Amino acid sequence: MFLALGMVLLVSMKSQSETLSLSKNESQLRNDFKSIQKAMFHGLNLRGATFYLSRINEGDFSEAQLPESQFRASSIQGANFISANLISSDFSAARAASASFFKSNLIGCKCNSADFFATDFREAHLESADFSNSVVAMAHFEGAFFNSFTKLPFSRSEAFRRGMIFK
Repeated sequence: MFLALGMVLLVSMKSQSETLSLSKNESQLRNDFKSIQKAMFHGLNLRGATFYLSRINEGDFSEAQLPESQFRASSIQGANFISANLISSDFSAARAASASFFKSNLIGCKCNSADFFATDFREAHLESADFSNSVVAMAHFEGAFFNSFTKLPFSRSEAFRRGMIFK
């Protein structure tokens, strides 16, 4: 279902089989997303979008503006967040598998109590992010940036072994 109101496009996806493709002309996209299958959000401004308890399968959020967005308790499978701006977003209790956050900005993100399986965080900015009580099995962190405020699910020495860079 699509509902356009002025410059704001509201989208509600009820079926996992639905596919959504949007252009950059839709500058704002907000609503509760329940199920997203192969959605194309490349480069869109999705500031403050709510994906709480959503199922995201192979969504493309590359280069999207997603600061302060909510992904809490969501299931994220094969999603692409390459070079996305996710500053201060919330991934608490999310379950991500085969997702890519390569070169993404995750500064100040809440990723606590989440599961990240085979997830790519290479060259991502993780300064002040909170990964406490998270599982990061087979996740890649080479070249990812962290600082003294970053809460990782492993020690600082393990961060260096994984190729992370202290800023």
